[in-house]
Amino acid sequence: MRSTSRFRILAWSLGLLMVLLIPSSAFAAGFPIPDWWGDDTGFAPSFPTQPPQADLAGQLATDLNNARAQNGLSPLARSAVLDQIASARSQDMMNLHYFGHTTPSGTTVLTSLRSQGVRFRKAGEVITKNADSDDQSAETAEESFLHSPEHRAIILDPNYTAFGVGEATTDNGMHIFTAVYLQR
Repeated sequence: MRSTSRFRILAWSLGLLMVLLIPSSAFAAGFPIPDWWGDDTGFAPSFPTQPPQADLAGQLATDLNNARAQNGLSPLARSAVLDQIASARSQDMMNLHYFGHTTPSGTTVLTSLRSQGVRFRKAGEVITKNADSDDQSAETAEESFLHSPEHRAIILDPNYTAFGVGEATTDNGMHIFTAVYLQR
């Protein structure tokens, strides 16, 4: 057996050993795979890849700002802090199996804003959920918001200066959207 073949077999065996010893979650988390892992011989093991998750919160944020523009309002600045709060609110609803502006422990978005040290004059929150496919879910959420007079009033309020959007998807495909609006 030539030394090149022995090296390829050894490399493949070491790769297989890595697969057995490293938890699969490490690969999903972006664990670096060594350069020598594969070659053009077809011996390199292949792993199923997960499709990239849609940025549903980003899509909804764009749609909501477009709705403001269509109504003669300036687009709002998207805030990373408000995105985090909105995402945490959606995740909380998903994890604790409720849907509402008040958590089971009695906190609201105002509690979240204050605990993060966010200063504001006025704040609003809109929430919705749907089980549409990823390519339709953000659009359905926007339509739901704009068909509700209370939600529409918050989204189109000219006094708000910043907003953040979050989304969480349950195991059964339910999308929970939260948008947090703020006047500084």
